[in-house]
Amino acid sequence: MNQEAPIFFSSSSANAEASPNHATNVQGLLDNIIAAVGKNPSWKIAPYRTGVKNYVAMDIEGSLGTLNLTIGIYGEILFPFAEDVFHAREAVILVSDAFDAFHLVHIIHCRLSGHMVGTNVLRGPSFLQFSTNDVQVA
Repeated sequence: MNQEAPIFFSSSSANAEASPNHATNVQGLLDNIIAAVGKNPSWKIAPYRTGVKNYVAMDIEGSLGTLNLTIGIYGEILFPFAEDVFHAREAVILVSDAFDAFHLVHIIHCRLSGHMVGTNVLRGPSFLQFSTNDVQVA
């Protein structure tokens, strides 16, 4: 497991940006998710806690199938790269903190919903606006 810089950082203008160390990892993750589920999927998202560990469970269902994605807030960073993980329809990502978890959920949502093309910058406070048509919270 990697103990490196966080995946995302924020500037004073309220933008969140993928760090140079992780931009390629984020892009690879997004590509693998799209390959597994297709575009414009439906979502179910639920936070949960087991002992002292916190998680975000995402069930993403698209035209190509369903992917169960778990983001674990572990203080470490680990991206699933093996295509076999995505073909098995279940993947776990470890992130360093809640900031990374929030922005990772958001960038996955934006990319799969067709609201963004790149992976580096999430602009201003508007990224906090989720519609109930976009995401189902379990």
